[in-house]
Parts: sequence; structure tokens; C-alpha cells
Amino acid sequence: MDLKINKVSNYDLGITIDNMSLSLVNALRRTMMGEIPTLAIELVKFEINTSIFHDEFIAHRLGLIPIKSEKAIDFKFTRECNCDAHCYKCACYFTLDISCDDENKSVYSTDLETKISNKNDLGSSVFPIHFSGSNKLIEKKPILISKLKPGQRIKLIGIAKKGLGKEHAKWNPVSSVKIKVFPLFYIERRYMDKQFTQKNKKELFKIISELEERTTMMKNSEIEKIDKETRNKIFFSASNLLMIVRFLIKNRMDPRKIIKKSEELNNFTVKIESTGVLTPIQILKDSIRILKQKLNFIGIHMEKKN
Repeated sequence: MDLKINKVSNYDLGITIDNMSLSLVNALRRTMMGEIPTLAIELVKFEINTSIFHDEFIAHRLGLIPIKSEKAIDFKFTRECNCDAHCYKCACYFTLDISCDDENKSVYSTDLETKISNKNDLGSSVFPIHFSGSNKLIEKKPILISKLKPGQRIKLIGIAKKGLGKEHAKWNPVSSVKIKVFPLFYIERRYMDKQFTQKNKKELFKIISELEERTTMMKNSEIEKIDKETRNKIFFSASNLLMIVRFLIKNRMDPRKIIKKSEELNNFTVKIESTGVLTPIQILKDSIRILKQKLNFIGIHMEKKN
């Protein structure tokens, strides 16, 4: 497997993965979306709410505001903490107290203030992400929570907790993970030994070598892409399929009987878009680490049973 980073920014990451199975790439995608711990507002305690919106509506909007989660790993899950409901070891607190006196007023995510305790300094690194994305055409504004008319007021305490995307979408660190598949094709070596002359073999290897040097789909330009387990397959990328087919037809061979599509190994381009709670590079690293831990856990238990 080869991994290459094509594009990286604060919110986007584009990578190319060569010679990998679709199931493993999809497992990586699902890990990014559902297994990386982040912070999000889970509980809201209202003291005053005279706005036109119900408490539940405002609480829902607060829960979907992305919260910077680089220190999320240092927090405990509520189910693992020894406290009764929440404490500074498993939660971070935000306060909001906005009133409207004269003209109509909008309440934004920038009005949330982090409540820091002397018992734990983790709260200083936890704050709302007011806007995210690298699209320059979109005007960057803070996230709107509510609107107030003269005489109205909102006062509340928001409690952010550690969670996973598989529990609720508000803990999902990515807005999207796009995967594009570029299939690999192969010719079986045993078929070549039976049907190809020595001259045909040399010509085919020469064509594959020249094509792979010009294409960017493969990271290296080796002549033969041989499966490490069976060592009996010669792989080439989809961008070179047409030239291989022409060569076979020229030598009076049926491409449909010779060329086969790989069901196990493929090339992929993956685009990761972060919500801003974590950098896309960190999301990729965490997903690989978590997936590796899960696979090791399965392997250990399988060894015990055997």
C-alpha cells in the first residue's frame, strides 16, 4: 500500500491510496465519521429564555455548533467518570447571557463564553468553531443561535461532553469523506506462460513500463505489479487498460479472456472535509490509530480462541 498527500489545508485533505482493498478504505472512512472522540454541547440549563424559540430548539442549535476538540482525548467519557452527572474531568462549560434593549439583536456563537475552573485548565483549549471551510466564495460569519426583540433575554449554561459520531452526528469531526475508486486490472502469470511467446512478454512488459512512467496513478514505475501472496498476477492501472487491449487485439488474443478486474486491490483518491473541530491531518492519524487498535483487539481474541 502507498499513501500520498495531494492537498492539505486547515479544513480539507486530499490523499491518494494505491494498492488497497475497498473494504479497508471504507473501514477507514467509517472510523473517521464514527469512532474519533470529540466534544459537543450535550446538556443546556436555561435560567432565562424569553425569546420566540423554545428551549429545545435553542439547545438543538447549540449542540450542532462545532467545538475545538484537540484536547478531547484528555477528557473522560461521562460513563467512565466517577462523578454523579458532570464535572471538569468529563465536561466543559459555556455561559451565554444576552439581552436586547433597543433594536432587534442576533445571538451568535461568538457570544458563548468558556467557563474556566482552577481545578482543570483543559477548558482554556476548548472553544466554539465560529466558521469553517476553505471556500472563499462563501461569506464567513459566526453561527446564528437565535434572534431577540427588545425586552427579550437568553441566559443559559451549556455543558459540552465527550462523545463519538456513531452516538450522534454532532460528535462527527468530518462534514464529508469522499472516495473515488480507480480499479486495477491484472493478467495471470500462468496464462502468460501458456499463451504468450517470449517476444510477446517482452513487448507487454515494455508497454506497461512506459505507460506507468507517464501516469500519476501509480507511485512507482515497476514493470510488474505482482501480488505478494500468490505472486502470480501482473497488475496495471485502469488508465493503461486501452493500450493493453490494443496490444492483445494486435496479437490476435481475446482481452476478455486474458484481462481480469481486481476485486481485492484498487487505487483510491480520498477527500476529507473537517468541520474544524480537528485538523484533517489529525483526523486521518486518529482514524488509522483507532482502526489499528480495533484490528489488534480482534486478532488477540482470535488467537486466544485458537
